[in-house]
Amino acid sequence: MALALFAAVACSLPGWSRAASSLRDDMRDLTRRIRLPWRDGESLQPLLALLALAWPLTVRILSLAWVTTPDGGLDAGHRATWGRRCRPPRIAGITAIGGTVPPGSPIAAGQPARYHLLADVFGAQVSLLGVSLPSALAVTSGFLALAFPVIAYACGVRLTASRGAALLGVVIFGVGGGLGFVSLIGDIGEHGWSALVHLPRSYAWDPDAGLWMDSPVLAYLYAQRNGLLGLPLGLAALTLVLEARRARSARALTAAGILVGLLPSPTGSRT
Repeated sequence: MALALFAAVACSLPGWSRAASSLRDDMRDLTRRIRLPWRDGESLQPLLALLALAWPLTVRILSLAWVTTPDGGLDAGHRATWGRRCRPPRIAGITAIGGTVPPGSPIAAGQPARYHLLADVFGAQVSLLGVSLPSALAVTSGFLALAFPVIAYACGVRLTASRGAALLGVVIFGVGGGLGFVSLIGDIGEHGWSALVHLPRSYAWDPDAGLWMDSPVLAYLYAQRNGLLGLPLGLAALTLVLEARRARSARALTAAGILVGLLPSPTGSRT
């Protein structure tokens, strides 16, 4: 971890040296844009409103990813954990103790495990700091999940030139399939605000209530953890390509190519 931090800082030193003189001005500009009214084109209030909603939900969902049972075992706190959390702890655990990577799998014999290793190796590195392996997977997912709405909004503004379209796009993607909030309102009326702390049922996927479409956040991002890496990187690369085309900038196009090269690759068994 220390070597990785040193390498990252060393690679970014040229950027820090060029931007050092403007950091104070950037902070002043940030404060100014936060204070601007909502309708001003430079205002950051739409982004702050989005984060005020998204970040508490993210922390709450991921805090329930793993629940310790009275007998010392582990239980899943939501369907995203059940969806893809059987194999990641195994791969992360093998990575943390120096085992053979990729681990052998009867259903993918001879195939590389590129698709899921990147996020699991991230969790394995955090577990070496003394965090339990299940918690390390949830913590690393949290880092990526907290960054996702910021990246999605920023890319949306640049792609559509509209803050409203960017804000609406992130909200629609995040709550797609989430009509269960209607049932949540009824449960709050029946059980009080404690229903927000101890959820009486699932609201993202509830066949008994006729809700068959799961939320993309739980079905794709938190369950398929590489989506938290691949989707923001893909959006950033697409934004850079379009901006490079408009400005005829080879530097932006090169940066987009590097981001695409960092995207997780699918396994051969799934192609």
